[in-house]
This record gives sequence, C-alpha cells and structure tokens, in this order.
Amino acid sequence: MSNATKYCPSCGFETTNNEMNFCPNCSHQNGNGAVRLEFAKSSSLGQTRNAKNSVKSKESDAFVAAEHIAKVVTRADDVNLGTANAIDGNVTTTVTKGDTNITVETKELSDAERLRRNRAAYHSRCSELVKDGFVSSEAIKELNAFREELGLHKDIADYILKEVKEQTVQKHIVLSNAERISLESIRSAIERNNSIEIQESLRKLHALKRSSKIDEIAQLYYQLKAILEPQQFVTDFYSVHEESYWELFWSYIALTGLKSDKAEESLAALTKWETHYPANNHALIQAVAFLMDDKEQEARNAFRYIGHGYSVDLEPLHFSLCELLDKDWNEVDDVSPRAKFYIDALFKKTYDRFRETARKSKTDKIREDEEKRRREQEIKDKKESFLLQYESKTGDLGEVLFLSGVSQSQYNDWRRTDAGFRMALDAIDKRIDDKKKEAERIARKKEIEAQAAAARKAEEDRNIAIKKMEFETRYRLNKADLLKTCTELNISREDVKRWRNFDGAFNDALIHIEEVVVNEERGARISKIKKALPYVLIVCLLFACGYGYHLSKENKQEEFNRAIATYDTEFNECISLVSYDATDDDVKNLREAADIVKKMQSEGLDDYIGDKITRLDDKIDHILLKLDEAEDYAKGIDDEREKKQIERQKRKINNIKNGLSI
Repeated sequence: MSNATKYCPSCGFETTNNEMNFCPNCSHQNGNGAVRLEFAKSSSLGQTRNAKNSVKSKESDAFVAAEHIAKVVTRADDVNLGTANAIDGNVTTTVTKGDTNITVETKELSDAERLRRNRAAYHSRCSELVKDGFVSSEAIKELNAFREELGLHKDIADYILKEVKEQTVQKHIVLSNAERISLESIRSAIERNNSIEIQESLRKLHALKRSSKIDEIAQLYYQLKAILEPQQFVTDFYSVHEESYWELFWSYIALTGLKSDKAEESLAALTKWETHYPANNHALIQAVAFLMDDKEQEARNAFRYIGHGYSVDLEPLHFSLCELLDKDWNEVDDVSPRAKFYIDALFKKTYDRFRETARKSKTDKIREDEEKRRREQEIKDKKESFLLQYESKTGDLGEVLFLSGVSQSQYNDWRRTDAGFRMALDAIDKRIDDKKKEAERIARKKEIEAQAAAARKAEEDRNIAIKKMEFETRYRLNKADLLKTCTELNISREDVKRWRNFDGAFNDALIHIEEVVVNEERGARISKIKKALPYVLIVCLLFACGYGYHLSKENKQEEFNRAIATYDTEFNECISLVSYDATDDDVKNLREAADIVKKMQSEGLDDYIGDKITRLDDKIDHILLKLDEAEDYAKGIDDEREKKQIERQKRKINNIKNGLSI
C-alpha cells in the first residue's frame, strides 16, 4: 500500500506520505499528544475532506484565541513582565506597574490548545529560518533544539517544516523569461528613479498580475500602486478586495500616506499571515509608516527589530530604510541613488530634514575644523617663531621668552606635551654646542694656518727678491730682451708683469734698463741713417737722370713722391693685416712688410723707413709675446708638436728681425 492515503480518524487530516505516522493537527494522550494515522479507504475520502475542513475552521478560531492570550500575557506597554510558562500550559504573569505588583493568572491550557500554540511557534520559527525552500544545517540544529523545548513529536515537526518549505518555494515560482525581463526592467527603473518608466511599469504590472499568481509580481504591483496611486489603491481595496498578503501589506502604507484611521486595521489584519510570511515584515512596515510621518525615534525602535528575517522582495525598501536610519548624517551628504525612489515617494520630509542636518553639521564641522586648524596653526607658528629666536639667540632662554611673549609656564607645557617641540629644542641645543666647538676648532686651525702662511710668505718674498735681482742683471745684459731673459731664468712673462705692477722699484729699474737700451738702439739707427744718406741722394739723382729724357724736371720730383707713396701704401696694407695673433698669415704679412722696407733700403730710401721699422719692431714684439704665451701653454700640456710649430714661427720672425738689423 505504498501509494495509499493515510488519514486521521479524529480530524480527517489526509496525507500520501506513508512514512508519517501521527497526525500533525490533533491532540491525544498517546504518542506525545498525537493521534496515529490510519490508511484510508477510497470510499471515505470525501467524508474525511469535509471533516478536515470543519475541524480546520474550528482550529483557526481556537488558534486566534490562543494567539490573543499570548499577546495579553506578553504585552510590554510601560510595564516590566515576569515569567510566563506558556509552553507547559500554565500561564502565570507578574506585572509590575509603578510600585504595584499585579499577578495575572489564566486557566491551564488544554492539551489541544497547548499543541496548537506549540505548532504555531514552531511554524513561525521555521518561517524565519527557511529561505526559498532551503534550510541550512545550522538552522536544522536550531529547529531540533526548539522542537525538543516545545515537546513536539518529530513527525509533527517534520510535517510543519515540509509545509513551510513548500510555501516558501510556492512564493518564488520560477518566472517565465518574459516575466523576468519585465520585472528586471521595472526594478531598473525604480533603482534609477525614472518617474516616466515607473508610471508605465505600473500598467505593465497590472497586466502581469492579471495573468499570473506569482507572489513576486503581486508584491511589486501593490507596492507601486500604493506609492503612486494611494487613493485608487484604497478605493479598489475596499471595493474589489482580494485575499492577498501583499495587497493587505501595502494597503497599510497607502492608508498611512492618506492619514486614514483605517491604517491600523490593515496592520492588525496582517497578523493572521504571520505563519506564511516572515514575522519581521511587520516590523519593517511599521518602521516605514513611522518614517512616513517623520517619527524618527519610533522608526528607529521598529528598525532594530527587523534584522535579516524579512521577505527578499522587500530588500530595496529595507535598503532605503538603512540609507536613512543606519547612517551617520554628520558624516555623509546623501543617500545611494538606489534608494531615491522610496525616499522621494515615502520619506521626503525626513530625508530633507536629515539633509539639512547633514548640511548644518557639515558646515559646523567645517567651521570647527577651520577654527581648530587656525588655533593649531597659530600655536605651530608661535612655536616655530620661538625656535627660530631660540637658535638665533644661541639658546638664551630668558631673552627668547621676553622677545616672544611666551610665559615660562606655557614654555614648560610645550616641552611637556609636545615631543616634536622638545626634540627640536634639543636639536637646537646640540647644534649650538656643535657650532661653538666647530668655531673653536676653526679658530685654532686658522691660527695655525696663518702662522704657516706667514712663514711661507716670508720665504716666498725672500725668493722673489732674489729672482728679481737676478732678472734685473740678466735683463740688462740681454739688452732688455724680455723673452730671452725669461727663458734663461725660467721665469714666466706673467710673473714679470705681476712684479712690475706690484713692485714699483722693480718696475723703475726695468724702465731704466729699457731706456738705456732704446737710446743705444736709436743712436745706432741714426748712425745707420746718416751713413745711408749719401746713397739716398744718389738714388734721387738716378731717378732724376733716368727719367729726364721724357719727363720734365718738375715731374721728376712728382714721380719720386709717387714712388714713395706707393711704398707707403703697400707697407700700410701689409702691416695692417698683422693681427698680433702670430698665425701663419700674420708672419706672411709681416715678411711682406719687411721686404718692402728692405726694398726701400736697397733703393737708398733710409729717410723714409724709420717709422716703418719702429712699427715692424712693435708688431714683432707683440707677436713674439703671443708666441711665448702659446709656448708656455704647450709646455703645460706637454704638446711637442705645438712646441715645434711655435719654435718655427719664432725663428721666422727673428729672421725677419735680423734681416732688418733691428
């Protein structure tokens, strides 16, 4: 008889579960208060169903009565409750109100009433722990412990758990693809708070609800209708009322929004659904209603009872409550966009007040922070100024306290409470001490260096004086030939120049030597010119005779002058091209100028070459000076090729000089 139906001979309960042995509805003395099920005959099925319906009606009335008793003995309106032994059947409650103790005793519950109460309690606990037909292992352990506490038979408990699983699965029947797409589109519009799409969504949901009995669609339809069209919702609710949990649930919101006195009736009527839907839905909707009336404290009290045991379809509404009540509005500026639809539609007044509180709090906080930063910066600046003065006054605390206007007690407080300030002072003291030691070390070092420098200077001066004496003697012997004298004594011309600039006596001695040599050279040159004068006259005579056959006597002198002018022009052109840089071009131009002079000498024009020889001599001296400088540099860098090149240049120039007998 594996496919036969079992029934309860007492109440008519039927089941096809052959493994169930006791009736989950009836009370009896045997089997922990349960009636054993029997296999039913096919002819008795109709009778058992009628009996079942009749008994269920009576059971419902009895359950409401038992529920009323439970509410009476557990109410906590401004009273402190004692203990109520409802599970054992004896209800005894001690109520303390003010200074008076009142003991309320009720008659002992019958076995049937106790069983129904325990079944209802177990059903409620199952509803809290079962999610979409699934119950975790931890929840199974909790339910088993609760069953043992209630004294329920395992078969009854298993039946109730199975019933709750089926109910939770029934509430979440798999949607069709079209329904799922529509619901996702509607939820997206709600999350984006798109008023036009939300209004259109209400019409879509109305059509979906007419063609579907899915709990998820009904909840969303009644939700939007209660929020968007509360007056029409209430009208339809009282005229074409459906036996729907979600219609009753959202009627409370619609009536609350319309300030209707009937709102509490809807709230009270929800209690009969508590065995089929999470009890925490009740606390959630009360928190919503309180917040709609801007009763923040009452809403917070209800919000604390919600926890996690509420219908999953109410998660967006719960999220909106969290955005308002579970945030510190002294720290945040606004809510998540996901919550904007519910907040704008239901909690606008509270939201605006919170926003204003947040704005004022933020403004006050900004002002306080700015004032705090200003004071801290002022103290910081004062400390920094104090430290600067302390270091500038080399640690003279008394003077720094006087100049900075800081009291001794304030200074002591800074040192005690501000480790950074204390470390900075210690660092300054160390720097001051280090500077003193360094100054003493430097002073000693400078004294030693000064003594050594003075000794070196005296030795150098003595050596330089000897060198100057040697230079004067050799300079006189070399007929004021600077290059020759420097070469022989291995003294640079820069040293000689510096000696002449800073030693007047040395400079005067050299000037005297140079004047003697110049006078001697001038005398020799004049003697040469005098010797050459007869030749000049002969040249003039030759010019006069040579050109006499075709030139008049007057033109001879003019031709002579033109020849002299030509020599002058050529010489000037050559000598002007000499740049004193001692390049090959300079030497070439110098040689051409010297050749012109020698040509004039050969023609006996000695009277006209004196200034030219002087200019050539000047150019030659400057070029030789440049070559000497270049030679010193080449020696310094040890450039043999450059040294040889300079020597060749110097030989060429000296040949020019010797060729003119300068």
